[in-house]
Amino acid sequence: RHCRFPLRGEGNWVRVALDPYPVEDKTVELTAVKATGVYYVDAAKGNDEWDGTAAYENRNEEQKVGPKKSLQAAHDAATGDYPIVLAASGAYNTGCATNEIDGVKCARRLLVTKNIGFIADNGDGPAFIVGERDPVADGGYGAESVNGVYINTPDNGFSFLQGFTITGCYSSVITDKDGGGFVSNGHRAYCVDCVISNNASKFYSATRNGVFIRTKIYEN
Repeated sequence: RHCRFPLRGEGNWVRVALDPYPVEDKTVELTAVKATGVYYVDAAKGNDEWDGTAAYENRNEEQKVGPKKSLQAAHDAATGDYPIVLAASGAYNTGCATNEIDGVKCARRLLVTKNIGFIADNGDGPAFIVGERDPVADGGYGAESVNGVYINTPDNGFSFLQGFTITGCYSSVITDKDGGGFVSNGHRAYCVDCVISNNASKFYSATRNGVFIRTKIYEN
C-alpha cells in the first residue's frame, strides 16, 4: 500500500492500494481525493473560540476568525470529506477528548473520528503532541493521565499525522490496554515523518495498529 501525502499548498490526496504478490492479473483502481478545506491551529497564539479558518497573522479577533489553540478543537471544527489542519510549531498540551475501549474510558490529546490530515507547519521549530500523567498515581498511571493520538475513523476511513513529535503520553487507567502515543482501531491511520518517544502503556507498546512511514519510535 502506498499513499502520497500532501505538502503545504497541495490540494489532493492520492490513495493507491496494491497487492505486491498478486496471483493473477487484476485491474487497479486509483482514487484521487481533493482536500475540502484547510484549517489552522497554533498552540502558542491560537484561541479555541476562534473558527480555525485563518492563520494567526490573518486573524480577526472581533469576528473570532483565526487559528484554534488545541488540535482537538481544530479537528472538531473541520468540515468536509478530507480537511487538512496545518499546525504551527509549539507544544500541543491542551484540549482532549474521551472515548471508550472495551468499557474503559480513555482521555486522548487528539481523538480522530473523521477523514482528516494534520501537518506540522514547522515554520520556526518542531510541533509536539504532549500528554499528561497523574502526579499522584503510582507510576503515573491514573484517571488524570492523557494519552496521545487515537485514530477511530469509520470503515474505509483515511487519516494521517505528519511531522509531529508525540511524547509524554501515559495510560489513562492502570488496567487500560490502549495507552501510549499513537494508537488506532486498525483502519487507515498513518503516521508520517514523526518521532514517538517517552510514552508509556501498561500492557501494549506506545504504538498500535498504525502505518508508520519515516517515523522514529524509540525510548518508550
